[in-house]
Order: sequence, then C-alpha cells, then structure tokens
Amino acid sequence: MFNLKKLLMGCFAVVVVLALCTGLTYAAEYKTGVITGNRVNIRETASTDAKVLATLEKGEKVSVISSSGDWSKVKHSSTTGWIFTGLMSVDGASSTASSKGTTSTGTVTAETLNVRAEASLSADVLCKLSKGEKVTISSTSGDWSKIKTSNGTEGWVSSEYVSKGTASTSRGGAVQRTQEAVSQKGATKAQQIVSTAKKYIGVKYVYGGSSPKQGFDCSGFVKYVYSQNGISLTRSSSEQAAQGKKISKSNLKTGDLVFFDTNGRRNSINHVGIYIGDGKFIHASSPKYDVTITSLSDAYYAKSYITARRIIN
Repeated sequence: MFNLKKLLMGCFAVVVVLALCTGLTYAAEYKTGVITGNRVNIRETASTDAKVLATLEKGEKVSVISSSGDWSKVKHSSTTGWIFTGLMSVDGASSTASSKGTTSTGTVTAETLNVRAEASLSADVLCKLSKGEKVTISSTSGDWSKIKTSNGTEGWVSSEYVSKGTASTSRGGAVQRTQEAVSQKGATKAQQIVSTAKKYIGVKYVYGGSSPKQGFDCSGFVKYVYSQNGISLTRSSSEQAAQGKKISKSNLKTGDLVFFDTNGRRNSINHVGIYIGDGKFIHASSPKYDVTITSLSDAYYAKSYITARRIIN
C-alpha cells in the first residue's frame, strides 16, 4: 500500500511538472494578437464559409498559435479557431531588414501616403507624405515598412508605395516611370478598395445597412467601400449595375463589381459584390454569413451570376 501511494504521488508530480512546462512553453512561444476590426469572427476552420465559434470586438486580445496563408489560428478564453490575420495586430511580429543597424532610403510613389502608428490599415495616421518624399526604411513586416520621415516621425507605411534605392534621372527613365504610373494607377486604386473591403470581414449583414456600425447589405457595403476610396456609387445593386463599363466574366480584374440574381430567374439584379482576384469576391452575403469572401465557382453564385462592371479605369 505504501509503495502504491509513493507511485501515485510520483505520477502526480510528473503531471504537475508537465503542465507547468506546457504553460511556460505556451507563454514563451505564443504571441499576443490585438483585434483591430469590428466584430471579428473566430471560425472553426480557415475559411469564411466555416462555422462561427465566437465574435470578438476591437481591442480584445488573443493568443496566436499558428498561421496559414491569410489566416491565423488563435485562442481566446476557451475558444480555439481561425481569424483573418489582417483583422489583428500581433505583438512581436517578425520583421525582415538588412543587417542590424543597416537602413535604406525609400521614395514615396503614391500621390499621398499615410504614415500609421502600427502596421495596420486601422491604426492611427501620424502624418501624410507626398509623392517623391524621401524616407529612411529600418525594417519590414509583411506588406508594411517601418520608416522615419525627414522631420523625425517614425511609423509604418505600405511597402507597395515606397521604392527603394535612388531613382534614375534620365529622361527616358522618367518617361517610362510616368507611363508605368499611369498604367498602374487603376490597379493601385483597385488594391486599395480590396484592402478596405477586407477590413470589414465579419461585420453583420443588415438589410438597408450602409456602415460598419450599423451593418451592411450588399449594395450598402459596396457603396461604402468605394466611398472610402473617393469614388461615389449609387445605392442599389440594380443602379450600380448601370455604372462603369460592362466586363465579361473571363476578363474580371481586382476591384470590378459582380452582380447576381439570387431569385433564380436570371432576369433582374438584386445582389452585388467586389471581385478580389483568384476567382473570388467579397460581399455582404446574408444574415447567416455577414461580410464574407466567396468563390464565383460556388454553385449558388455560379448559377445566379448575371454580369460585371468596371468602375476603375
């Protein structure tokens, strides 16, 4: 009996040690994420079609377990699931830079570029830079670069709008860059629209809704996203289908609007979304799925697809 007690006590001690080690490993390896979006859903799998396990509000914290593509596996209280990575900022996010102490010079290529407090579209804007301004790049994190402006302001900018190195001053080079800027202007605006739209993944669907706080219906969502990028659209999906230029499904580009007849009769338009590339579109779907990303090959939407319009030239 005495030996049995000693054995049980020994097993208990091992379990305690393992539990403590696991806790220490968890604390050491897992990073903390802070939710930056409004009403961010934790889903069962890394898909916008997956079951919603919980909904988090802006500012709530999660433990980041791993990542896969645009998704991160997180734990919040007793819930473990997946959220869209772009809807949180991560403490101690890995960054890449040239060797320690080494910096590089960058030139702003956008007409106006926001310098933000964090590497997130929802972070506070510290200042704005104009095209051609020089900055010092100290590091990068994902699609963001940490920079220092000429007046000493430090913050984060989208790496896409900062070119590294010294620009050529030859006339031919200048003409080429101007031509490239003109040809890429529409693509850049389209990318901004998609980035804006993705910020609202998980915002609730509300019929007649047209703001993140109120919620969105399909056309209200599209109108709001475009308005945040300086483009005015009409309110209803049928009216929006009369704007811009008609585009075939095979020629869809990022930022195009896609239209559907979800009644199944294919003789009217009652739903709209924004094409984001890779055969997918983002839309305020329904009370069940809220703002989400869906494939155009999805049986329901493939059957109800009507047309597409290009608003951005």
